Amino acid sequence: ECVRANPQPKAQLKMRRVQPNHVTSLVLISVNVAVWLAILATGMGSSPLIEYLALTPYGICPYDSSQIILTDPAGCAGHGSTWIPGVATGAFWQVLTSAFTHVQPWHIMFNMMALWVLGPQVEMVFGRARFLAMYVFSAITASALVMLFGSPFGGTLGASGAIFGLMG
Repeated sequence: ECVRANPQPKAQLKMRRVQPNHVTSLVLISVNVAVWLAILATGMGSSPLIEYLALTPYGICPYDSSQIILTDPAGCAGHGSTWIPGVATGAFWQVLTSAFTHVQPWHIMFNMMALWVLGPQVEMVFGRARFLAMYVFSAITASALVMLFGSPFGGTLGASGAIFGLMG
């Protein structure tokens, strides 16, 4: 009877307008697809964009020989080839651009599908700026691990490191 005589005021919900939580994910997917289309248009696996954008810790010399591995610009030039710089030899942008570079259709398809499924949820929880910061931080961290543990004259590319960072 006391409750009926003195009804408690109902709590009012504070409503705020919900922003679409997938804008940053769509922008990242669009950038990845645009870079892939540029690579596709310039020669797919033999595109010069791959050499410029993919992560190569030290650098590579595209010299066709199974017995000689050229590991310096002078030796590469001596054999009539052009040295492609890596991060340690001046191509610092590769630390980030490699996360937006894909060659095979299945590679970009799986990475972008994972970003399409995972991105909006992470973006909704953390917000656009933090989501983008996590993506970039994960991409740079993945590149640092490749630099630390990978072959100094090999190359790597793809958004997998950034996506696995978002999963973490």
